[in-house]
Amino acid sequence: TQSLMQSCYLFIFSFTLFSCLVLGAINCPGAGCPYPEALAPLNFTASGGNDMIFYQSSNLYTLQNVANPITVTISYTSGGNFPASICLNPDMINSPISGVFLENTCPAGAYGSISNRTLTNGDKSDTPKHATRETITASLFVRPSNVASAGFIVTIPNSDSVQDFVLNWEGSQCVDPTLFPVGSNQQCVPINELANNQVIPIGANSWQYYRITLNKFTSTSLNNIQINVNGTDDGISMYLQKGYIPSADWFLNPLLDTSVDNTVGASILTPSTFSSSEVFYLGVFNSNEHTSVVSISTTVGTCETTQQFGYNCQHTSATTTDPLAGYLTLSATLTQGANNSATVNGGESLNFDYTKADEGDYAYFKLINYPDIPTPYNVRVTVANNDITDSNGAPAVFAKLGGYPSAQSHHYNMSNTGNVVHQLSLPITSTSSSDDNAWYIAVKLPVDLVIWAGVNCADGCDSDKHGSCYCGSVTCSSATNSYSDNMDIYYQLPNTTIDSGGACTCENYKWEQSYDCSEKNNGRTPAFLAIIFILGLLVLVVSVAVPVYCWFKTRKRGKRIELDDEEM
Repeated sequence: TQSLMQSCYLFIFSFTLFSCLVLGAINCPGAGCPYPEALAPLNFTASGGNDMIFYQSSNLYTLQNVANPITVTISYTSGGNFPASICLNPDMINSPISGVFLENTCPAGAYGSISNRTLTNGDKSDTPKHATRETITASLFVRPSNVASAGFIVTIPNSDSVQDFVLNWEGSQCVDPTLFPVGSNQQCVPINELANNQVIPIGANSWQYYRITLNKFTSTSLNNIQINVNGTDDGISMYLQKGYIPSADWFLNPLLDTSVDNTVGASILTPSTFSSSEVFYLGVFNSNEHTSVVSISTTVGTCETTQQFGYNCQHTSATTTDPLAGYLTLSATLTQGANNSATVNGGESLNFDYTKADEGDYAYFKLINYPDIPTPYNVRVTVANNDITDSNGAPAVFAKLGGYPSAQSHHYNMSNTGNVVHQLSLPITSTSSSDDNAWYIAVKLPVDLVIWAGVNCADGCDSDKHGSCYCGSVTCSSATNSYSDNMDIYYQLPNTTIDSGGACTCENYKWEQSYDCSEKNNGRTPAFLAIIFILGLLVLVVSVAVPVYCWFKTRKRGKRIELDDEEM
């Protein structure tokens, strides 16, 4: 039996190798597969510092199938060596992001902090307060753009003056969009579509990649899909990524407990959009010194009706007033002074206590009623945690145009922990009311959720009692004449890091963990103090009462002994 199994594995390996060679001959003309070509020199000069946000808007780059990561460096023409925050956004045109809280808004893997002690002229830079003596480069992971849409967003948070800087990068890419830098020597080779129930050999210390193309979303055909890799007990790891090849340092999935020995899995919930397919890439790595054989299988989850969707098909598009039963519509147009409803946005925040919701579920929202102002513009949607004592901070939030988002399938993703708020700036290029043009938002549960749309901060920062909201470099109140006109300012990307980015700027640090400066840090402090006081009082009572009681008992006993002696 063992001999037969070895013969089967040998046949499978030989067939796979033959297939790869044949495919290579078809897709890689000439002597063999091409190698990635170096990225064209970057070398451009821009300005930052003094709270400025630099958005690259011209001479955007075409990123092909890059060999991640790309190394990015900076040098200053003058001034101090302040760490700069950078983001390489592969789609500045269709998926712009805000430069406020750049570490949170930047696509996963594409953010870095860089500095350079040496100026462009070769001199050493100054090191004033908050500057650094270190030279730091950034390794950025990006998806291909395939058109001229990639560009940088840069801020220099600690610099009080404007400084010119020069960015450079080093990297390579496969210029043929059908080839990827995943050959044995990083040659550009094709990646095959994953077939269900595949058995594959993976060479020692090698990767095997597959493409997974999922058709446009229809929950009765595909509400979710799970990918399992069997044979993982001994040095086999799997990684999943959206839109491009994963690596051990850049991947999408938290692995699932499949309850099956020797198997790992990853799940994709509500993939694709209502009108277009979506592509994922699976990478399996063999860290052993010998060839290993694994099997890959997929399981598709469906719903009974086309209206159902989401976790366990618990949501229905027929319900538009409940984020947990279906989704809740949010008007993107502000009507100041009005009360919030399913179609009217008075600028108020909405609170939903979903702390007992299922961990795999989401609260869903749909943007409607886009403002009738010249496009393109951006609609702010902000989420926060109503429980100020929760160290996780704002919940993870995902957005998708024309489809239901999830942690695996989205166009925008803000999921870092410990932040006061997560604010999305969703681009609007058409005011059409079609489902394909609607932004859907999903908030990861469980959480005591607060959400608001259109306005920058929630509830006027508690009527400005302990802080203010800034739209750009001025307060939103003054910019909008006490919220009565010039509402267009809410629909612009901020050009300065002074902008509140959804979190009110509190006057005192004691309030800064509150999204609207209405509650002191550790908002349950009074209750805790009351409990501590009561416990302390009990300890005091006990510490006094016990010695008194013991003294009294001892004295009483002594008197009894005296009486007994007298009677004797």
